[in-house]
Amino acid sequence: MSCSIVRHENGTVAKVLAPNGKESILYKTLTEDLGLAPETALKKWAMTQTRTFRHWFGESQSTDKNGEPLIITNILGEPIYLDALGNAKHATENYGTFTSPDMSPLLKEVQDRYKLVKPNGAAKVFSNTSEVIDSIHKNYPGVNAFVKQTVAGKTIGLAVNDLLSADNI
Repeated sequence: MSCSIVRHENGTVAKVLAPNGKESILYKTLTEDLGLAPETALKKWAMTQTRTFRHWFGESQSTDKNGEPLIITNILGEPIYLDALGNAKHATENYGTFTSPDMSPLLKEVQDRYKLVKPNGAAKVFSNTSEVIDSIHKNYPGVNAFVKQTVAGKTIGLAVNDLLSADNI
């Protein structure tokens, strides 16, 4: 069985069914736990049904009892999905895929060019991140650079923007 969207007569979402025919736990999490509006939650849910997301998610065991991607919370309290390799993708924002820089030659190149990591492997702390982030976005379309607040200070995180935006569904 495929996924189904059941709507009220007025067109609003009544419920979303997972591939097993049961009510979607993922959609319910997006609306009830994360507080997204029904149509916004539907777009976020639909994103997980795309070939691009499914390819990224792979054989991940991070699923709910319906077999849908499970939303978990990272150390910063952000809702994320985990793929089979342990890479994370934000569940409600289009930040791309968070990977270890050594897993992507492009991210490694950006990391080296902007000296985002010290020789000892620790993330470099920046007092002003905006110039570096603007330069990364200008010189590397498709790479999302973002500020990560750590105990030590502001560091810069990287993600490959896989152009998977819920607004394009």
